[in-house]
Amino acid sequence: MQTTEAAVAATDATDAATTTAKEHVRKALESLPDDATYEEVIREVGGVIRELAFSRMVERGLADIRAGRFIDDEEMGRLIDKWYEEKNGENNMVE
Repeated sequence: MQTTEAAVAATDATDAATTTAKEHVRKALESLPDDATYEEVIREVGGVIRELAFSRMVERGLADIRAGRFIDDEEMGRLIDKWYEEKNGENNMVE
């Protein structure tokens, strides 16, 4: 049997997964008092938008990984070394 806190957390997680971006912004706006200043609105809604953008970037990254669209650390190191050499004309291979 789940504790009340665990049940609430599970419900919150399910709600967060099924809530649309527009609903997240609407909830942020509705949480503010009617006499909220522009700065308060921008701070509250801006925070929600940043969280949504971050979440979307993570979702896209995980989808890329599942689809095999990634490179390993060694290949990334080679690409960085190649870029560095092209920019600086030096051989600075990382060992």
